[in-house]
Amino acid sequence: MKVVLDTTIQIDRIFGSNKRLKRIDEVLRGNELISTTYVLGEYFYNIVNDYVTLYNIFLQENDIEQTGCRITEKVFGRSQGRMFKLFNNLAANCDYDLELIKDNLDNYLHIIIERFYDELVEVLNETECNKAKAFVTYEDGIPKLENIFCSKKEEQCQICEFWKKRKEKLELLLENEKYDDSLKDIIRKSLLKAENFKGRNCQKLGDTVIVSEAAGKEEMAVCSSNRQDFEPICESMGIKLISPDYSNL
Repeated sequence: MKVVLDTTIQIDRIFGSNKRLKRIDEVLRGNELISTTYVLGEYFYNIVNDYVTLYNIFLQENDIEQTGCRITEKVFGRSQGRMFKLFNNLAANCDYDLELIKDNLDNYLHIIIERFYDELVEVLNETECNKAKAFVTYEDGIPKLENIFCSKKEEQCQICEFWKKRKEKLELLLENEKYDDSLKDIIRKSLLKAENFKGRNCQKLGDTVIVSEAAGKEEMAVCSSNRQDFEPICESMGIKLISPDYSNL
């Protein structure tokens, strides 16, 4: 069976603890692993973007301890946790040696991007997600992640066409009492005006997009650690949900 890996699983496969990696392996073993350009876009927007921010903080501080302090002071929400995870991973791989970390900043950036594809046999591209085409540029040695934002007003992807083909799937979600009401509102407005599927609304419907990419294909499941949000979507679309058990870790 082919299993679509969502963003949470892709991040944990690379940066998760050994205990989490073991739980993921237990549920995925024996399956063909695939992902999508939409997930890749989320990966760029979250992990790669956070690493570029970390890179810049480290260049400013030029100190391991102070970099940690600045992350605490300047970065909030989920990004803070991801950035600490990235920094700890980089520093540990460099034996917490300041000069070695500096020498590996660029190399680690490329590794983060390349590791997204580890063990994948396919990357679906029905949405042609614009964020999946993000790239890094440098100005005076300072990295910047380009092409990481979407716009409602521009034709950057195929998300409207994607949902047009799946109108019946969306209507099933509108009938599901467990599906988030605020997402139902976005879908109703977007069915009346397709461009409402774009921009921030596309980001809010991310879990729905990922499951929908698997819908209609034979013997395909979705793997996510976010069981609460994915369960009603998979239920409506007739897709098997695989979720590693992180309890008691």
